[in-house]
Amino acid sequence: MLAGCEECSRLWREYTVATLEHVRLANKFQLAALSCDTEAIATLALQVESAIEKRHASREAIRGHETQHVGAAAVGLGLNRADTGP
Repeated sequence: MLAGCEECSRLWREYTVATLEHVRLANKFQLAALSCDTEAIATLALQVESAIEKRHASREAIRGHETQHVGAAAVGLGLNRADTGP
C-alpha cells in the first residue's frame, strides 16, 4: 500500500469488508453444522462460497493495483525490464 494513494485505501477497505463478511458467514456455517441445521447449512454454504469469491476478487484487485505502483516506481527510477535481471 502506497501512503497517500486513495485507490490503495479504497481497495484495502473493500478487502477488509469482504474478509469480515467471509469470516462472519463461515462462523455461522460452523454453528449451523454443529447444530445439524441442514436448512441453514445449505443456505450458508452458498453465501460462504460467494463471500470467498468476493474476497478473492478484492485481493486480486489489490495485487493488480500494486503492480501499477511498482511499474510507476521503475519508470521513475529509469528502470526497464532489461535493467532488472541478468
